[in-house]
Amino acid sequence: MSSNNNSKVPFYRQDWFRYVFPFVVFMLLTEVQATFSGSMLFCLYALKSAIVGALLFVLFRGRKAEFPGSFHWMTLVLGTLGFLVWVGIGNFLHTETEATFNPEIFSEKWQFWLAVFGRTAGAVLVVPVMEELLWRSFAMRYIIDEKFSSIEIGAWDPKAFWITVILFTVVHVPADWPACVLYGIMIGYWVIKTKNLVGAMYIHAVTNLLLAAYVVATGSYFYW
Repeated sequence: MSSNNNSKVPFYRQDWFRYVFPFVVFMLLTEVQATFSGSMLFCLYALKSAIVGALLFVLFRGRKAEFPGSFHWMTLVLGTLGFLVWVGIGNFLHTETEATFNPEIFSEKWQFWLAVFGRTAGAVLVVPVMEELLWRSFAMRYIIDEKFSSIEIGAWDPKAFWITVILFTVVHVPADWPACVLYGIMIGYWVIKTKNLVGAMYIHAVTNLLLAAYVVATGSYFYW
């Protein structure tokens, strides 16, 4: 349904809804999650990821045209670069002494690794798809024109580019903002240059996977 007729269409059937709603649900459930601690955090994160993953599947099922591009070897390079930027800056700015997510609370090894798997799976399989659809597909086009479906993914517009970088940054914790700005510029440029949204999802997923491995290997759970 075209956004031309938004006034005649229920909000949940408008084009913007499928991009925005999963992110809103994710953020609301994050607020609920913040009221819990310990092992419940990992259970709720896994549940949140499953709910948002299911929403993305339902809302974008059969919409292959909204996922232009494919895997490219360069996504591995940029994903790794993004990880190095994230921890290279973050290690100086994070001052937390306690982590919200700490799988070391579990005494059994299988519980530890199940918690790590659940936290990593959400960050690698769900978050990159959700965020790249929202920021690099929807926001970058919507800022250009409310009838964003008629705008090519990766269309260049300075205002849209920089506003999207700012929005992407402010939804993260302040200690990550400098890294977010650089990361947002890098991945935004990738989409503009290649029109490869799926590639952006791979970049994001590689970064999050490497970050998860780093977190577990070094005990830097404040990144979670």
